[in-house]
Amino acid sequence: LPTELLSEALLCLPAKELCRLRLVGRAWWALTSEPRLATAHSSRHPLFAGVSLGAHKIRFLDHEANTQQTRT
Repeated sequence: LPTELLSEALLCLPAKELCRLRLVGRAWWALTSEPRLATAHSSRHPLFAGVSLGAHKIRFLDHEANTQQTRT
């Protein structure tokens, strides 16, 4: 699939599933680490915007509650 089409499909997934896809392999990690994907996902799912903080950490932001969590 073209990357643009795959990215569009990923936007339909819940945040938890996107985090699981990061573990599939390097290509999936790179695709799900794209800042544009996090921005687009947060506009469709306002409770999540993910930002990679390193190889093993992801920050979860709740825009409505104005809170954040970091997971390893």
